[in-house]
Amino acid sequence: MPDSALALSPEFQSFKSSLTRQRITVEDNSGEGVWTVYDTGPNTVRCPLIMIAPLSGTPEVYYKQVLALSSKGIRVLALEGPVCWSEGRWCSSFRHLLYHFNLDKVHLFKQWYQRRVRER
Repeated sequence: MPDSALALSPEFQSFKSSLTRQRITVEDNSGEGVWTVYDTGPNTVRCPLIMIAPLSGTPEVYYKQVLALSSKGIRVLALEGPVCWSEGRWCSSFRHLLYHFNLDKVHLFKQWYQRRVRER
């Protein structure tokens, strides 16, 4: 399968070559969860922006925002969460991910896709 124009673009190639994708396993009371994380910007920033990938995407969807914000000195964590079968399980895993990075406060950005339901 040929690469898309996006994957071949210089901006996206810069993103992929300059940032390391981390796979972080956190353990909470419900078991383990593996998070995919791109961490960019100064690690001294204690209240970063966290960009959570949509259900049908990966953290790479935010590559333009990550590159632009990190160039301005803003710490950004673009991430994709583990498979969770309840909201409580996801929140517990996310809390443990914040513990892993030693973060008390964060700014969250999440992209939601709205689905239209046809009335019968």
